[in-house]
Amino acid sequence: MALTDMLQIPPATPITVAITTVAIAVAIFLYFKSHASNHSRRSTHPPPVPEVPGVPVLGNLLQLKEKKPYMTFTRWAQTYGPIYSIRTGATSMVVISSNEIAKEAMVTRFSSISTRNLSKALTILTADKTMVAMSDYNDYHRTVKRHILTAMLGPNAQRKQRVHRDFMIENISMQFHAFVANSPKEVDLRKIFQSELFGLAMKQAVGKDVESLNVEDLGITMKRDEIFQVLVVDPMMGAIEVDWRDFFPYLKWVPNKKFENTIQQMSIRRKAVMKALIKEHKKRIASGENLNSYIDYLLSEAQIFSDEQLIMSLWEPIIESSDTTMVTTEWAMYELAKNPKMQDRLYRDIQSVCGSNKITEENLSQLPYLSAIFHETLRRHSPVPIIPLRHVHEDTVLGGYHVPAGTELAVNIYGCNMEKNVWENPEEYNPDRFMKENETIDMQRTMAFGGGKRVCAGSLQAMLISCIGIGRMVQEFEWRFKDKAEEDISTLGLTTQRLNPLHTVYKATSKKVDFLNKPEEVVAEVNLWAEKQTSGLIKEILPLDAVNIDTRLIFANAVYFKGVWNEKFDPSKTKDYDFHLLDGSKGEDNRRFTMYFFLPDAKDGLQSLIQKMGSESNFLERHVPVRKIEVEQFLIPKFKISFGFKANDLLMELGLVLPFDHIEGRLTEMLEPSNDGNLFVSGVYHESFVEVNEEGTEAAAVTAVVIQAQCMMIEEKVDFVADHPFMFVIREDMSGVVLFMGQVVDPRVT
Repeated sequence: MALTDMLQIPPATPITVAITTVAIAVAIFLYFKSHASNHSRRSTHPPPVPEVPGVPVLGNLLQLKEKKPYMTFTRWAQTYGPIYSIRTGATSMVVISSNEIAKEAMVTRFSSISTRNLSKALTILTADKTMVAMSDYNDYHRTVKRHILTAMLGPNAQRKQRVHRDFMIENISMQFHAFVANSPKEVDLRKIFQSELFGLAMKQAVGKDVESLNVEDLGITMKRDEIFQVLVVDPMMGAIEVDWRDFFPYLKWVPNKKFENTIQQMSIRRKAVMKALIKEHKKRIASGENLNSYIDYLLSEAQIFSDEQLIMSLWEPIIESSDTTMVTTEWAMYELAKNPKMQDRLYRDIQSVCGSNKITEENLSQLPYLSAIFHETLRRHSPVPIIPLRHVHEDTVLGGYHVPAGTELAVNIYGCNMEKNVWENPEEYNPDRFMKENETIDMQRTMAFGGGKRVCAGSLQAMLISCIGIGRMVQEFEWRFKDKAEEDISTLGLTTQRLNPLHTVYKATSKKVDFLNKPEEVVAEVNLWAEKQTSGLIKEILPLDAVNIDTRLIFANAVYFKGVWNEKFDPSKTKDYDFHLLDGSKGEDNRRFTMYFFLPDAKDGLQSLIQKMGSESNFLERHVPVRKIEVEQFLIPKFKISFGFKANDLLMELGLVLPFDHIEGRLTEMLEPSNDGNLFVSGVYHESFVEVNEEGTEAAAVTAVVIQAQCMMIEEKVDFVADHPFMFVIREDMSGVVLFMGQVVDPRVT
């Protein structure tokens, strides 16, 4: 039997009481000894930092019960000034809530404040400072930071990583589109965005995302969400765990086994997963697979690293890429959902620059309002409101006050960004404060990424991902809250991460308008909505005369889709060919495309094909190819089609008459009773747009749904030359539902 098993002492025994009594006595003695020592030094130095009154031994600990200490620090700054000191048990801490003094500490006095004195939890989780963000500023720190900038986060590396970022943003967009098409509920932005950020971090670090992993040291196979929990969630939660012994270092000999075991298990599990990832990657290298990721660089360039250093160097960008960028993006979308006018302004800016094209990183320099939103979000909702504590290792002066060696230094970024003499109305979220003419936005102005020699290495990537993510989400969707969600601004612990994920709705919305006095404004608003929903493809769904004094309600529905071919056409091989028109003449073609289409044998056989398709049941199902085969010559025109019409007559011909009857057309089930008499449908307007080129298909329809289907080739190897009129169909393959159908008679005509 182990010694620890034999000594089972109940908590209330005299031995425990004696230990506790001795500990308290020692604490009181050392507190007064330290207090007297500090007092004796003050007369020979500049004035001491103002103190927040506390109580003996505990200092100000009892005043720090709030879960958001940065808020408490900011309130104290209003009373005691931008720099003051507090005591957390036996530790003296100087808190800075001033931009000017913070920059003095991080830049001018950096040589005196370049180390860290970590908590017990952080000491374990960082493997005793074996990560850039938490290490002392020394040769090891500089070496690891140089590696991560060279291989992963620096400007040159970021250009190489572009493909992974683009893929991530496309995945996020596709998931949002799929969600809105299939679910009536609000979307959980955090779940989707954070999952894709984790995938990006894994690709950058180890070359590929993982769905499962055999972790030999733990004897289990982990799924992706379990890997995320071990590598990201658990360490983040563990980092803010408080061990009371951190406040009384001279009592660290007193056991706190539950705390230590919890943090140690987090570290052990993380190490086991990272070892498994490294082992899997070494197998891929041995098999000749080259993924050109950060681990490849470390294995070849950083061979002097120990196994522990390799694990920590590889793990650090995974956890840092997976969290803070998501926090910033979520808060930005919270503010835009809360402020529809800001959201609409950003959308208009994006449309003016990008038109119907998706926003890309190349567009960012032309979108100052998007940049302003990003920086205002960092100011108002800094993802790290208190910079990790720094340790003053030699006497220094800050803000004109003496700060003795041994003091902990807390830079309260939240408080700095609430300074009223620096920021006008700091409580207000106002991106325009970053829109001053001829003023370049300083990335360090909000200090969200730190400053000086310890500025965050990932600031460039965070800006690119967050800005493109915000831009695409606003470009493709209109965001609003579910009921009263805007009132929920709860945050987690020592960060500003929202306690409850942002759930927003981007489905049907309603709005009161003035049909009687402002009909033209109503038409303009509906048309702007259509333009936004179709990414600029459909700009005028309603004519000016569609709204008059009798109008009471407008329903509108829109779908936008843009897809790419699995195998893209090479634009360099797009050539001019003759296209034979119905009258037998040839039209010179400079636009070409392919899709599901039906090409009649005869050059004038289009009408016959249309009649056959309309008269024979299951014609489409019997003629849709079911297998892919090779094609020798494959030539099709690229084209753009846009058309719109008023559908009243067509719908009535099909038998839908009653809603248009101004006498009998009572819409009693849809609307509240009206004193204006019966409500009926006065007009149904439809407009569609399809463009096909070498890149893929872009389609939109207001009052219609458009989805691309992949082109399937003919069963035997043949030449396929679509050089005369044909039909095309956009079909949802899982259900077989035809969503869009058209005919190309002359591809030159839009």
